[in-house]
Amino acid sequence: MDDMLQDPNYNPERFIQELKRIYEFKTDAELSTAFNIDPAGISRIKRKKVPITAEMVMRVHESTRTSFIALNNLLGVPDTSLKKSSHE
Repeated sequence: MDDMLQDPNYNPERFIQELKRIYEFKTDAELSTAFNIDPAGISRIKRKKVPITAEMVMRVHESTRTSFIALNNLLGVPDTSLKKSSHE
């Protein structure tokens, strides 16, 4: 996944902003609370210091029912970069 951080198409900022839009959150703190992620972790993700984990993508999928392909597209990565569930 660290290679993903170097990929110019990888866009965690867009992913975070879309989640905030979906949930109508105004702040990163609201998002961090909803997904049980440290607020500093959200900041590190947005600045491409750490990648969005497969676990976080799974949490988003489970709560929004957004397909893994759509989530990966939102991140700007090919759908093979994160493992897909057989329940997709």
